Amino acid sequence: RLGRIHLPFGIRTPEHTLWARSETATDRESDQQHGVSAVYTSGRMRAEVLAVLGNFQRPGDAWRERGYTGQFELLVEPKLAIGASSLLLVARRDPEVDEGTVLRQAHGATLRLSPAKPVVVLAEADVLAKSGSSLGYAGLATLDVEPVQGLHLATTGELIDRGKPPSGAGLGRGKPHFGAWFTLDWFFAPQLELRVDVVLRQRRAEMLLTQLHLSL
Repeated sequence: RLGRIHLPFGIRTPEHTLWARSETATDRESDQQHGVSAVYTSGRMRAEVLAVLGNFQRPGDAWRERGYTGQFELLVEPKLAIGASSLLLVARRDPEVDEGTVLRQAHGATLRLSPAKPVVVLAEADVLAKSGSSLGYAGLATLDVEPVQGLHLATTGELIDRGKPPSGAGLGRGKPHFGAWFTLDWFFAPQLELRVDVVLRQRRAEMLLTQLHLSL
């Protein structure tokens, strides 16, 4: 599989992404970093570390982050895997904290569990740190059921506290906020996927997201 083309009906922004992905900047194509990675796999263990050289989709070098990101996962038993991840990046400037060098960190743990053949549980918890803000956190837990092959029904609970900046303003700044996703994901043909999400979040309007994915 060489790649995936996303054809969402509407414009995708950080608000259309799970908080655990948007706050760690590990989901949207425009957030992807460039660098050199090393991968290690042995038996039930796999790990990868990326030396980050910067996001070259950004126009100015001062805005590009450099540092490292890595992940580790251990297959404890055939139906249970646990993991850890770490990210530390430094940029000379930042769109939100325009006060010189900015350090951004995200360190977390993950869990994948399949208690029965059609059921998968995914969970993630991350600690967030950024220059100019207090410590924050993001987390999610997903229950995914496949009643028939190719059709997934999932529900996800999420929470966010971005940490309190000097201004103290904004959603999830200094106290937790919660959200819920209800998902229908249908692989209706080879290399074609239709996904529909209903998103409910505190102090936010309800959202309906529809995406068509074509894998090449």
